[in-house]
Amino acid sequence: MKFWRYALCQFGPECLIIAVSFRFYALFFYSALNSDHGIVLAMTQQFDGRNDLFFWSQNRIGSQLSMICHSLLTIFPMNHVLLYSILHFAVLILGYLALRSMIQGKHLRWLACVLWFLPLYHFTDFLTFSYGLYFSVFLCAFVVCQRINVATQSKLPMVLRLLLFEFLLFQSLWLNEMALIAILALVTSSAIEYVAKKNNNSFASLFLIVTITFMTVGMYYMFRGLSPNQKNYTELPDLDLLWPSVKTLGYQLYTLVIGQGKEYFTALFLIVLITLYFGILSKMRWSRLKEILLTDSFIRFLLLHIVLTLFLVCTSSWVNEMLIPRRYFCVFALEVALLCVLLLNHIQMKWKWTIPFGVVVSVCSVGSICTHLWVFPKTLQPRRSLEMDFVQLGEAGLIGDYWTTYVVQGLYPNIIATPHDLDDVKHLKQVKDVMAQPTIYLIQDMWLDQFPEEIVQFNTKLYRIGDQKKCGSMTICAYS
Repeated sequence: MKFWRYALCQFGPECLIIAVSFRFYALFFYSALNSDHGIVLAMTQQFDGRNDLFFWSQNRIGSQLSMICHSLLTIFPMNHVLLYSILHFAVLILGYLALRSMIQGKHLRWLACVLWFLPLYHFTDFLTFSYGLYFSVFLCAFVVCQRINVATQSKLPMVLRLLLFEFLLFQSLWLNEMALIAILALVTSSAIEYVAKKNNNSFASLFLIVTITFMTVGMYYMFRGLSPNQKNYTELPDLDLLWPSVKTLGYQLYTLVIGQGKEYFTALFLIVLITLYFGILSKMRWSRLKEILLTDSFIRFLLLHIVLTLFLVCTSSWVNEMLIPRRYFCVFALEVALLCVLLLNHIQMKWKWTIPFGVVVSVCSVGSICTHLWVFPKTLQPRRSLEMDFVQLGEAGLIGDYWTTYVVQGLYPNIIATPHDLDDVKHLKQVKDVMAQPTIYLIQDMWLDQFPEEIVQFNTKLYRIGDQKKCGSMTICAYS
C-alpha cells in the first residue's frame, strides 16, 4: 500500500499531464493537423526504402518513426495514425525521463513536465513535428555523455557507452539537423569543463566526446548522400542578418506580450517569465552564478544551446527568407523556461518562487489548449474525425492545394493525393498514381474560385462529371 501511495505521489501528476498532452497533441487527436503531418503519416503506409529516408523531396528531417511504424503495421494491423501517435509520444516520454533525471525535487519535475508536454500555443510544433523528437533523443545522448568519464564507475562497459552515445547522436541528427547546434553546444560545454578542471580524466573525456561527435557527424553526412533528393540547407552565418532578425524577433515578442495575436495565455506567461528572471538574477551574485555554470553541466549546456540557437537561426539566410518561422524556436523557448526552473533550485526560499510560477505555467499551458478555439483552427475536434467523409469516396485520386491534399491522404489510405501542378508537389511518382484513378476529386479550398467544366492538370485534360459537394471541411467535385 505504501508503495502505491508513493508511486501515485511521485508519478501521478506527471502521468496525468502526459495523458492530457496525448489527448490534445497526439496526431490521432490533433485539431490543427496539416499537410506536413499528413506526409509523415502517408509515409507510414507506403514507405519506399532509400527514397523515403527523409521527408518527401528533402534530404533532412528523418523518417525513422514512419519506417518503424510501417514495419509494425505488417505485424500488428491497426490504425496507422494511432500507432504513429503512440511511437511519437514514446520518444517524447523517453526525452522527458532523461530531462527528469537532471532535475532535483518532485515539484520542479512536475513544472518541467508541464513545460515539456503542454507547451504554449505559439510553440506546439515541439510536440507535433520533429523538434521534440530530435531534442528528446539528444537529451538521452546527453545523459549517456555524462557517463563518458574514465573515472566513472558504471555497470555498462565504456565501449558500449560510447557506441550508445554515437547511436543516439546519429538518430538525433537524422531526425533534424538542428541537432548540430546542440552537438556544438555539448562539445563547447565539455571544453569549458576541461578548462575548469584541468586534469587527465576530464581531458580523456573531452577527447572521447569530440572524437565520437566528429565521427557521427561525418557518418551522418555520408548517410544523407544516399537520399536521391540532394539539397544543401547548411550554410555559414551571415552576420549582416543578425540585427534585422533580432529586431523582427523583438517585434514578434512585443506583439505576443501585448496580446495582439489573441494569445493571451502566452502573453501572461512571457510577462511572468521575464519578471521571474529578473527576480532570480537579483537574488544571485555573479560569483554564485559563475560557480553554477562551472559545476552544473546541464545548465551550462542549456545556456550555450540557447545562445547558439539564437545566433545561428538569426544569421541563416534560408530561415530569414521564410520570415523566421516560430517553429525554429520551439526548443529555444522550452530551454529558456527550463533554465529558469533549474536556476530556481539554486536560490534560497525557492518555494516562494516555484509555487506561483507553477500555478501560472499550469494555467497558461492548459489555457493554450483553449487558444485553438479562438485563433486556429477554432475547434478542438480531431482533424481525423472532421474529415471522415473522405472514407466514403472509396479509392480515388485527389488534387488540390498543398495544405489540403496531403492531410487527407495521411489520414485515409484509400485516397491518393497530390497538390496541383503549380503547387509544391512533394512526391512526383505519386502523380502518376493519382492521374491513373478512374475518378479524381478536386478540392476548391485555397485553390479554385469555382469548379470549371474542364481543367488541365499534369498535361492531362480532366472533365467535370458531377456537382460540387461538401466533404468534411472541404468542398470537392468529381472529374474524370
